[in-house]
Amino acid sequence: MEERKLRNLKFIVDVINDAISKEAYKSAFINAFIIPDLCGQIEHDCSKGNKTAYVSWYNEYIFKYENTADKNVIDGDIIYLIRC
Repeated sequence: MEERKLRNLKFIVDVINDAISKEAYKSAFINAFIIPDLCGQIEHDCSKGNKTAYVSWYNEYIFKYENTADKNVIDGDIIYLIRC
């Protein structure tokens, strides 16, 4: 199961890179929201569409590095809502 998820992750990264190379930035942006979903599934060994895994992975690996006290706080819960 994990191998399939890793293949899916590689596929999404390839789709994003292809979209960027074709200047299809909206497509790249929308597909980028899938990455925390797949990574959360792999890390938490769960099925797709798991909000807890998505938010937890996002907050651990992106939020704490991208947000500082002087910026707006957009955490995993908000990103998950945008994704949906």
